[in-house]
Amino acid sequence: MMVGLAVAFIFYVLSAQWEQLRDQPWRLHGGWLVISTLFLLASWGLEIAVWRYLLHLLGGYVPYAAAARIWFLSAIVRYVPGNIWQPLSMTLRCRQHGVAPETTLTSVVLYQVVILLAAAPIAGIYFFATGNYGLITDALGQMAPWLAGLVLLPVLIFLWRPDWLIGILNWA
Repeated sequence: MMVGLAVAFIFYVLSAQWEQLRDQPWRLHGGWLVISTLFLLASWGLEIAVWRYLLHLLGGYVPYAAAARIWFLSAIVRYVPGNIWQPLSMTLRCRQHGVAPETTLTSVVLYQVVILLAAAPIAGIYFFATGNYGLITDALGQMAPWLAGLVLLPVLIFLWRPDWLIGILNWA
């Protein structure tokens, strides 16, 4: 039902913006399309592998094929308004494989932390190299570089002391 609702919502959004989409000068190149598809599939495979590894560290196990099905079906419901549907869907589907809801939810939160810590250095380097801080550039002016540095601070701390991250997660 949730997958159907997500697909319906996607079609609704596309139909509402169809005129703008139709007016775009679309130019597809087969070679680039194949390469980008391969990179997309590889990144999805890596995401699933990282999530399964985190789930395993927490004591849960789901076979790769089942994990891929859980990952993609729960990713579709991301498009239903509300932020709870994806983790809730993952929790319910992992429960069918004997994984405790707390373990699944913790693995999802830990996955998000890992992704944020991985993306923060890339964002920090981009901010420092380009000086483009997006929407906050004009609002924050001279403070924006300092805020970008603050974004990198947790990454540096957890690279220096990774056991602190585990301690914080166990405390929470």
